[in-house]
Amino acid sequence: MKYKKFLMFFLLCILTFILLRCAPSGEVVKPTVKAKKNCLDCHKDYYNLVRKNGNVIHKPVAEGKCKRCHRTHGLIGGAFLKFKEPKLCIMCHREIIKDAQSKHVHPPFKRGKCKTCHFTHSSKEKFLLKSKQDKLCLKCHSEVVKGRIKHKALDDGCLSCHSPHGSDFKGITKGDSSEQCLKCHKNLKEKHFGFQVNNRCSECHNPHTSNSKSLIRKFRHLPMKKGECKKCHEKEEKSNFTLKKEVKVLCVTCHKKENAKENHPPYENGECLSCHSPHASSNIFHFAKKQQQLCIFCHDYGDKKKGKKMSSIHEPVKQGKCIACHNGHTSNNKSLLKEKGSEVCVTCHKQIANGNGIHSSLKTPKCLTCHTPHESVYKKLLIKPEKQLCFSCHKNSRKEELLYSVHTPFKQGNCSGCHNPHDSSETSLSLLKQNCLKCHKELYNDKHKNLKHPPFEKRECTQCHNAHSSDYTFQIKAPLDEVCFHCHNKFEKDLKTANHVHAPVLKGNCQQCHDPHGSDKKGFLNNEINTGCLECHTELPEITHSPVKKEGSCVKCHNPHFSNNGKFLRKPVEKICVKCHDITSGFIAKHKFIKPSPSSCANCHEPHGAPDKRLLLPIEHEPFRKGKCSSCHGGKSQ
Repeated sequence: MKYKKFLMFFLLCILTFILLRCAPSGEVVKPTVKAKKNCLDCHKDYYNLVRKNGNVIHKPVAEGKCKRCHRTHGLIGGAFLKFKEPKLCIMCHREIIKDAQSKHVHPPFKRGKCKTCHFTHSSKEKFLLKSKQDKLCLKCHSEVVKGRIKHKALDDGCLSCHSPHGSDFKGITKGDSSEQCLKCHKNLKEKHFGFQVNNRCSECHNPHTSNSKSLIRKFRHLPMKKGECKKCHEKEEKSNFTLKKEVKVLCVTCHKKENAKENHPPYENGECLSCHSPHASSNIFHFAKKQQQLCIFCHDYGDKKKGKKMSSIHEPVKQGKCIACHNGHTSNNKSLLKEKGSEVCVTCHKQIANGNGIHSSLKTPKCLTCHTPHESVYKKLLIKPEKQLCFSCHKNSRKEELLYSVHTPFKQGNCSGCHNPHDSSETSLSLLKQNCLKCHKELYNDKHKNLKHPPFEKRECTQCHNAHSSDYTFQIKAPLDEVCFHCHNKFEKDLKTANHVHAPVLKGNCQQCHDPHGSDKKGFLNNEINTGCLECHTELPEITHSPVKKEGSCVKCHNPHFSNNGKFLRKPVEKICVKCHDITSGFIAKHKFIKPSPSSCANCHEPHGAPDKRLLLPIEHEPFRKGKCSSCHGGKSQ
């Protein structure tokens, strides 16, 4: 049953297809097919833009075949490449694979960075080069034209001798360098003191430029300079350049052999030519290569061999001046050092250990306790991260990390941000007495300009703060009031005997009212006196007692810290009111001829302010409100 249903459905589909393909006349309708567009049909402006960069057009671009390199983008937006270079380039330029397999490969090509030299779409130069051939080469190889005298071959361009991508010959030359020289340079016997020279031309001559005639390299072996080739060589039928003796015997006839506790193995074994060129060199001491290249060939030092990125490199190493620290042949010191131990460091770093306070590790100099001599993955050639290195000796400092408030540089392990690791005239090897202000510049502003708290003015920050950490905010040494009492000890003594203590003082929160570093206001206050008081005491009414309106009036009557009188008054209330209000006949008349007791002022009046100008308390006793004082009080004298 299922099979029959499926067959009927299939036949129905075929019939529908045929009907749709046929016109009313019975003719078959051919579907209209739109011609495919390529990218440049729409983006003609881009093609014109490409042409502006030069008439040499990349073939896929010229043919409008953008999809050779790019994926179609559509809704994504942006012309994305199918692959990254060099894979993308090799898809068409398969001939360059052979160059990549050569013994010597051009570094940019080896790294697959085709765009270092070539444009991708168009150029003014052949092969889509970014600039003229020789100019492009000199961007990296500027040293080849430093000499005064120029090799004529340079006029023919770099590619007359060199392959641009790779070669089996040293220097990426198109063939053996000497064979290339002999194509132009004939009759060399006359110019080489009767010796027929057929190879190793670049050992004596710079193939590009030189300051010497015949492009001779700067440093020349003396016998060669004088033309005394026969001192070392003799002529034979089979060879025109045969040595008279073995190298290790020949060299010591002029260069007396040295002996010491430590001997460089090549020197000890007479392998002079492993380091030196026998005729001429561009390097001092006739080194066959630049110092660094020469030494690294045998001595792979530091963490470089582990593939780690170096954060710091010793300057002589960076400049390739190994012999700044080491002797090349012999030494009485370990590692062929020129001086014993850390003394070799001091020859350059003379400023180290000149202060009054010297780091203990420098009292008997042991630089390599902290530093590596060549390069390091850590800053300042350190053997470990700075924090880890310091904590290896300063073990108690490790415990300070666990406290509540930790100084940011200490937390980050930036010990040298505050301390000189070698020497200092300041305590704890501090860099400067004003060290804290390097980071905390905001404290030295206009607010603190005029009046400064003495410890802050003297830059004695550690009088109040711990340098590393503390159990209290801002690394203060103890609870804030205890820190303040260290200097203000009389204040502490009086506070203990006081009957009434202001709430911020009771909580030890001196900073609520005072700036601990300084202020342009008396008493190092954060605000003007009355403003500061009113931040907490907001209950005063609009109509105020006239003295209250005057700035600083609060502390004329009240002690802001503590008092033996109620309301923190400086004196009993009767002694304060009578300063302004003399008890005269007029005063008594205003009080219905009843003489009030001096201590009773606050019974009726609010000393700060009240709803009416008499400053009476807002809720009044009915007889008092009606002025019937005699109801309760007796005669005039009472």
